[in-house]
Amino acid sequence: MKVSVIIPVHNRKEYVLRAIRSVKKSSSEAEIIVVKNYSDNNIDQSIEREGAINIVENSNPLGEKIRRGFIESAGDVICILEDDDTFAEGKIDRVKEIFENSAINFYHNRALNVNEMGISLGIMKNRIKIKEGIYEMPASSEELEMMHKFKMYYNTSSMAFRKEPIMGYMDHFRDVKLVMDTFLFQISLLAGGSFFNDATPFTNYTVHESASNISGKDFDDFISKAKNFFKIAYEDSLVSLRLSKGTSTEQYSRAWSIFLENSVSLFSMDLKNVKYVDLPESYSWVPFGKRMNFLIRSAIKAPEIVRRSILKMIYLNGYRIRKR
Repeated sequence: MKVSVIIPVHNRKEYVLRAIRSVKKSSSEAEIIVVKNYSDNNIDQSIEREGAINIVENSNPLGEKIRRGFIESAGDVICILEDDDTFAEGKIDRVKEIFENSAINFYHNRALNVNEMGISLGIMKNRIKIKEGIYEMPASSEELEMMHKFKMYYNTSSMAFRKEPIMGYMDHFRDVKLVMDTFLFQISLLAGGSFFNDATPFTNYTVHESASNISGKDFDDFISKAKNFFKIAYEDSLVSLRLSKGTSTEQYSRAWSIFLENSVSLFSMDLKNVKYVDLPESYSWVPFGKRMNFLIRSAIKAPEIVRRSILKMIYLNGYRIRKR
């Protein structure tokens, strides 16, 4: 069984070699494909010296870069590694071991938060205690809720896929500009097969200053960036929603889209266009639970001065979303 690792890169140059070397340390046999949106003689030569395949893909959408990696890959199983993350030793061997079970089509491992020096900041938190195991598709609503609370939809660097079932969705990858992890999780639900949740932290998730899409230079800049981020994320979610129409996962995809639409409203300063849409009752746990959805609803419906105060509190507490 051959494993390919796709490393998508957008503009950044300082982390890609570290990412490549972490894969090589995990396995000398994995195919490594770097898909980036720029050419740089020094970086390009270094990538090739490391034995990785170097592809320049000038399209901005993250989905197009990952699509190109899938198409160019020779592996039976595909891992994705964000350029600023690293794999822990043993990751590739573990993925190969799990996918030896021919029923497994999707794999997700826990992650360790680290700083830029690689020093541990602790295990990435989940809503409930991680339980390792296999989930058969189609999942019941209870099983889907469990997988969601394990955050199996989060962090592409923790995901691996059997290539063949995903290839049927390639034309839709290019429509996803930014939020690939939830898209990949949802199309994997549609593709079927079994899911494996691994409680071992085989991914090092780097937390650093450049890892935020929406940390602004001041409050107004923060609001603008947050609204723009959630607008793009909402548009991305519509791709999954269209694909899920008429399937058992449609309401799950719809709940994601509604949450993101509400998030756009939350960060909007145009009160005339602000609205709150209720999530399907049976999926009110998407994405962070009933309490969070209640707080968003209350903030959206509050007078402007109250909502602005809530948003300032969010800003001062350092609300961040990882940069892609």
